[in-house]
Amino acid sequence: MNITLIGMPGAGKSTVGKEVARRLQLRFIDTDQLMQQRTGLTIAANLAKLGDELFIQLEEGVLLELGNLDNCLVSPGGSVIYSRQAMDFLTRRTVVIFLDVPLEVIQSRVGPQRGVVRLRGRTLEDLFNERLPLYKHYAHRTISAHREVDFVAGEIAEIVKNLENGPPCGHRTIPHPEAS
Repeated sequence: MNITLIGMPGAGKSTVGKEVARRLQLRFIDTDQLMQQRTGLTIAANLAKLGDELFIQLEEGVLLELGNLDNCLVSPGGSVIYSRQAMDFLTRRTVVIFLDVPLEVIQSRVGPQRGVVRLRGRTLEDLFNERLPLYKHYAHRTISAHREVDFVAGEIAEIVKNLENGPPCGHRTIPHPEAS
């Protein structure tokens, strides 16, 4: 079983993901860390150097290089939903769970030092409103994630255990909403 947690920066993908991975004995993969290892730069520095589109391509490349996943929990950056190819890869190979967190909570968690794709010249609220339909579109399941980490991790672990006899991902391709 493979899981991917998607959501806004500050939604808790890494924090919750590590706890879920521990509980279910899955390998934890943080694509932000992989990108930093590849380039030697922080996420914010990569974003400043590359700009949005090249950053999204870097993130997509790192994800696609994961290849065949086996008992993994993937925590990608919040901008992964801008890549059709990356989301197709994830929806085919993993159970995609959207960590839904209210905007006010995201705003309190995301500091100015954090690199956020497509934020330049826009508010975090603008970005939240742009991404929310994409997260919901690609998610197999949505979890209200503005609660205690242990509670959210337990809820995800329970959902996954219930899916083990037939995960909803069924190796499908979900058209990107902008493709219509």
